[in-house]
Amino acid sequence: MKITKEGFPILIVLGILTILAIFSHFKFLTYIFFLLFLFSAYFFRDPVRFKPKIDNFFVSPADGKVLKIEELTPDFTNKICYKISIFMTIFDVHINRAPYKGKIIDKIYRKGKFFNASLDKASDENEKMDYIIDSGEFKYKLTQIAGLIARRIVSYVEIGNEIDTSQKIGMIRFGSRAEVIIPKDIIELSISEKQQVYAGETVLGILKLKES
Repeated sequence: MKITKEGFPILIVLGILTILAIFSHFKFLTYIFFLLFLFSAYFFRDPVRFKPKIDNFFVSPADGKVLKIEELTPDFTNKICYKISIFMTIFDVHINRAPYKGKIIDKIYRKGKFFNASLDKASDENEKMDYIIDSGEFKYKLTQIAGLIARRIVSYVEIGNEIDTSQKIGMIRFGSRAEVIIPKDIIELSISEKQQVYAGETVLGILKLKES
């Protein structure tokens, strides 16, 4: 099983503590540290994902359950958009992936609070990282949101980077939330609230692209 690079420091520390507990004959601590080691290895897993072969699929940015699908008109576009919110529990893979190819034209980090990521107010008040991506035909927004336990957002990409559909763009440590905002007139949704989705593979909707 592949592990993300962010998990190695934690696994090394827990591995050392487990070994020290074994040699110190602290049986209870040995069990605790070993269980934490196993959980951390599971949490920081990096499974292989296969992006859809069809170019007009818009895929999920995260593993988890669809909390809410709503309509709004965001600042980065004057169009009515869908906002799709996905909640990641501590048992979900926490690597986030690009829903669709394009160029990152803006990246905004905002400090905030650490409410439970399943709550609606977490979207507005929690620490988060926004990415505005220009596909060439439309712009969409991807947001990583920290949660009650998650206290660190990790980003793999920068402004100006060209990204591909399903490409890894970052991760959030422990329970958290991801959101994507896309113009309503460009997509036909194929998911529903409470549905389980998987980053880079589950199709959120079919894009209505212009024929070349």
